[in-house]
Amino acid sequence: MIDTAGSLIDNLVAVYRDVTSYDALRTNLLGCATNNVHVLVTSSVGIPNRVQIPGLNAGQRFLVVADGNEGESGVLQVNWLMGNPPEPTSIPPPPVARVNEGEATSLLAGDHAITDALPAPSYQWYRDGILVPDATNPWLDLTDLHSRDAGLYYVVITTPFGIVTNYVATVEVRIPFTLVGLPDRLTGGIFDLQVSGTPGEPFALQSTPDLFRWTDVVVGALPGYTVMFSDTNAGASSVRFYRITAAPPP
Repeated sequence: MIDTAGSLIDNLVAVYRDVTSYDALRTNLLGCATNNVHVLVTSSVGIPNRVQIPGLNAGQRFLVVADGNEGESGVLQVNWLMGNPPEPTSIPPPPVARVNEGEATSLLAGDHAITDALPAPSYQWYRDGILVPDATNPWLDLTDLHSRDAGLYYVVITTPFGIVTNYVATVEVRIPFTLVGLPDRLTGGIFDLQVSGTPGEPFALQSTPDLFRWTDVVVGALPGYTVMFSDTNAGASSVRFYRITAAPPP
């Protein structure tokens, strides 16, 4: 990629395939661009118009010609960058990375996104749209994971060729089931309970008045890490016990 950013005069830049005779240049033009610095004519992405040549191979040679428009003289700067534009390695839905609570995992931005462009790409990681502080490497190390760390992780990669967002993984942190009964019995004999666990895990919330005869209050898959349920029959007995199992009993 070649442009004339930094020039102080209106200019034209052209790139030709290297040939042995200048007479052959007109049939070997690869691209050209004009830049009018006086009226700030730029490309649609806000940068100077440029010549971009895809599919290069090692050892290829090119002739770059730049000059002021209509004979204008002054500072004319030619810049070039060599590398490959970053390519997304996945789009939503990305793969799911499942880890147990307290464990660690590492995420990679993607091999194709790490280019040899100069200057080197910059990286910024996000979780569910929230910037991850100090996460500016091509990888992201996550340690001592808890339910608050679960979510969609993606990285925004900025290179001289443009910006790309790689949706890397949805991190699922597996936590054990816990059950908490809220202290107050509500009007009408309704008792509220708070269930925590891994989203999607099958469970059965059960109750009994005597620790022998268990009946189902709720059976299903947990829709989130922490969910509230109500036992509308709590007033049917003076004493009521509750339990949660990881799967419905047979």
